[in-house]
Amino acid sequence: MYATHNRFENFDKIGIFNYVNLKLDLKKWDTLNQILTDLFFIETCCFFNDEARIKLISSYSKVLKLHPEGGMSEKIVHDQQSQIITYIDQLLSFASRKSYSISFKPTSTTGNYNPTSHYLTQSSINRIQAFYQLLNSRGEYIEKYKTIAGFSQQEIYNHFENSPVFDAAKTRQAYIGMSHYYLLYDEPYRRPYEQYPAFKRDLLGHDLAIKSCALSLNGKICVSTGGDNKIIEWDVDTGEAVNTFHLSDASRVISLSADGSIAVTAGGPIVANDLSNTIQIWDIFESCLLNEIGSIEDKIVAISLSPDGKHLVTAGKLRHENELTSVIQLWNLESFKSLNYIQIPSVELTSISMSADHKYAISGDTKGVIRAWNLDEGECFKIFKDHTGRIDSVCISPDGKFAASASYDASVRLWDLENKVCLKSLKGHTNRVSSVTISHDSKFIISGSWDRTIRIWSYESGECIRIFSGHSDSISGLAVSADFNTLVSAGSDRVIKIWQPSGSSNYIDKDSHFFWLNDLVVVEDENLIVTGGEDKDINFWKIGDTKQCDKTQIHPSSINAIAVSYNNNLIASAGTGKSIFIQDTSTKEIIKSFNGLSGEVKALEFSKDDQLLISAGKSIQIWDVKSGKCLNTVESLANSFNAIAINKNDQIITAGEDNSIIFVDSRSGESVNQIKRPSGSIQSLALNEKKQILIAGTNENLIEGWDLSNNNSFKPLKGHDGSVLAVDITKDGKLIVSGGWDKTVRLWDVASQKCLAVLPHPSVIMCLAIFNNNKIAIGDWSGELSILTIKKGFELIHG
Repeated sequence: MYATHNRFENFDKIGIFNYVNLKLDLKKWDTLNQILTDLFFIETCCFFNDEARIKLISSYSKVLKLHPEGGMSEKIVHDQQSQIITYIDQLLSFASRKSYSISFKPTSTTGNYNPTSHYLTQSSINRIQAFYQLLNSRGEYIEKYKTIAGFSQQEIYNHFENSPVFDAAKTRQAYIGMSHYYLLYDEPYRRPYEQYPAFKRDLLGHDLAIKSCALSLNGKICVSTGGDNKIIEWDVDTGEAVNTFHLSDASRVISLSADGSIAVTAGGPIVANDLSNTIQIWDIFESCLLNEIGSIEDKIVAISLSPDGKHLVTAGKLRHENELTSVIQLWNLESFKSLNYIQIPSVELTSISMSADHKYAISGDTKGVIRAWNLDEGECFKIFKDHTGRIDSVCISPDGKFAASASYDASVRLWDLENKVCLKSLKGHTNRVSSVTISHDSKFIISGSWDRTIRIWSYESGECIRIFSGHSDSISGLAVSADFNTLVSAGSDRVIKIWQPSGSSNYIDKDSHFFWLNDLVVVEDENLIVTGGEDKDINFWKIGDTKQCDKTQIHPSSINAIAVSYNNNLIASAGTGKSIFIQDTSTKEIIKSFNGLSGEVKALEFSKDDQLLISAGKSIQIWDVKSGKCLNTVESLANSFNAIAINKNDQIITAGEDNSIIFVDSRSGESVNQIKRPSGSIQSLALNEKKQILIAGTNENLIEGWDLSNNNSFKPLKGHDGSVLAVDITKDGKLIVSGGWDKTVRLWDVASQKCLAVLPHPSVIMCLAIFNNNKIAIGDWSGELSILTIKKGFELIHG
């Protein structure tokens, strides 16, 4: 779990304690899927502190007093509170894995409440464990967005569909029957649920922190060891502990042969004068210890087993007359004999990795130095010193061409073993990187950190392509199957997690928007994409590296609109708050703010000379950029203006809930022209570079267009199955890109008025922009920024 204090102490603001007002029918306690007794107990008491427990008991007391039968006498209330206290104690013991059953549960009959002794049903246990996982994996976001009504239930829905928790959340929604709670949003309003999430299951069985884990190449067998003196063999598919081997002392490292038949363990707790120099070889299939080997090292700190299970390399410490020497040994496990050993004076090794052909090895030490060794000759053929902190883990790629190292300096570095140079530095973790491994096709690097995240990196680009969050403590071990379909992570939280790295992640990259992304602009001269959304953040993304961004939070509430000045120096943003903020594009600093908005802003645009800023919403307001004063206000005859654009005459083109497009003089604020349409509201507008072609997306699933040079309209483009929320047009006016409620991106030819390509998207598309002639930036309801490319032949592809 997280810290010992209760991070969720304010959850009553969003409904965790709202059941107090629901006058819960205690007679239906069991039939309500145990939401009150199972899920919310865990949610409010998972940190095992007295304050949360007292608060929960107090809330229960209020429930009982509100209930007609619960208020019959103080004795009944007191008895019920005693039952609740007992149940809380046992449930917390179960959640913290101190016990594996709950023998007491409060129940009720009309007017009389008596305890009963029975075990929780398996479905109830599964629900508790699933919710426990949810808190571990989503706790930071639940804490961050706890003031949004129904957020925790929304998280249950999105991340545990088709699970006991999801069923329970649905039951709770039906029981409450209050639409304004928004416990579960209907499609398309909720964030999309991903059918194939990366997270698969937890393996629970260790009593203390797990130190190391390994996985067979087929991804079926996992072994782990830790501070509880256990080696556990796991069936990855079922999540069951198949065998448990008990050690006389704790083991710090474990390695597994490719077929999962042989495991090797070594090392023990690091304490003063500890002599942990025994290597144990285990037959996993026969569930027995094959042999023990005594090493010349005083302490073995790292091991690496060849895929065939026949060769082993160990790294350890040897003290002689108070002088520290590290030793690397190569072992033949068929004869159980040492083939060679290397002594390295005045060096303290921390990690070792052997090549598949057992010809060479890579070591890391406490000073951040990487050494490459020829094991046959016992010589170091290269030293790398680029890290600035201790090395915790090293790994040689299966193809033998490069190695990866994980360091205290929060980076992963890749080393070219042939040319003996540093290839890349992979940065993104916010704390020390404790484990690293490489996929068997050598295309991906996987790293685990004390920041409790797992990152998957592309070897080719060096970019972080996926982030998995879920562990509640530091990650101590990683292993991946040959087909890249199974990833095992072990943590100090005593949990082994199983992931499908080739699937999609249902955890949010910390640099993305958490809620829907409402607007974006591309600043090509600055190589930037600027986004804003419901989470109040303005993100500045580097084009070509959409995993890294500068994040600013200057708005007190959600952001609906962003605009960039024509000289690219200024970024304007506004939304549901009371101000428009202007930022310097380069420094991201706030230059000024405009106050006096007439209401929520839905669109922003600069005039061509950058002297004016126009905001659209309940009204059109024209602002002087230099002074920040509102020069003119144009009221809407309908509900509001949804979109604006600026034509070549510096006229404001406005559209919204009524059927008209109105042209307004940007200086006087007076209407100068109007385009009448038959029906429906306009959701989005765009102009090409020469400002002569205007296109609009409508709530009637259409794209409409006009040639402003001759006032001719185009035939409406049909194809979307929902409101068209975002449109853009290429500079030459030949292609249109659109997206909206139907979760598709569509590419249209203006001349033929035909749809050239359709690309499904995981979520509702809120905004988009064309840049670099063939790239499309897309912002969606889930808060993600995506980049598409228009290929030759008018094909749309991701990336």
